[in-house]
Amino acid sequence: MTLATLNLCLNYYIKMIGSNKNYLINNYKQYISEIFRHINFKPEDIELIDSGTNSLIVKFRQGIRYYCLKIPSNKVIIPEIFFLQKASENHIKVPKITHYDIYSKIVSFPFLIMEWVDGSQSFSGHINDDIAIDSGRKYAEQIYKLHQIKVGGFGTPLDILGNNWESETWIDSLKLFIHKNIDTQVQKLLFSNLQLEGIYNTTIQNRKLNLSQPYLIHGDIPNGLMKWHPKIEFLGFIDPANIVGGDYMFDVASIYNINENGDFGTGFMNGFEKEYEELKKFDKNMEY
Repeated sequence: MTLATLNLCLNYYIKMIGSNKNYLINNYKQYISEIFRHINFKPEDIELIDSGTNSLIVKFRQGIRYYCLKIPSNKVIIPEIFFLQKASENHIKVPKITHYDIYSKIVSFPFLIMEWVDGSQSFSGHINDDIAIDSGRKYAEQIYKLHQIKVGGFGTPLDILGNNWESETWIDSLKLFIHKNIDTQVQKLLFSNLQLEGIYNTTIQNRKLNLSQPYLIHGDIPNGLMKWHPKIEFLGFIDPANIVGGDYMFDVASIYNINENGDFGTGFMNGFEKEYEELKKFDKNMEY
């Protein structure tokens, strides 16, 4: 990609997200004050953790506990609340929700408050040792448990109970995902026609992807927190995507795709593959 094309992409992207994002950042102190006043919190140690692309994240202490306030600039919070509640009901480790406002009644953005999950550690230096392998196995155990949870629809839930969903089929949810993320001016600058054709052929035109039963998926793997000292422990899943109901292979494929950049390392992937395949009992002839 040329520098000119990259600049064009960035400028277009900034225009798409700029208004909501800038407004949120410029007014976030007022917003969090109004939110805390409304829920009768008197927080201390307030720290702006992230003001990235999609959300503003604030860490704060109330009494002896630390919490996370999340305000999405795109005003989409229902999928995350549904995911966290559904996972928690099924004894999957996730942050505990304490407050939320999905209708923007308090400020002009929805928000979510949950307990802060602390203790995650860097696995830098553990590429192909026992710690890396065992960590991969632990992660696979949690993903497998997540993928056993049945949900009532495909793609994005339209309410926090999951009674209504955006798509009737898994193929339909992929079509919407691609429409929102691929069929844009920016993405068509990033992908060649041949690459776009390959994406379409393996997703929305691939009838092997049809399934009757949707399962709870994270949608933005590998967003999970772990530590390895004094023992290897999975701390919880965080930051799910908007697609949280569908084919569990969507998550598995994400792990393999991200690992192409070397993000996980050989040991982690070896541990993950062995454990997940043993638990899921993959059919070696399975095709997607």
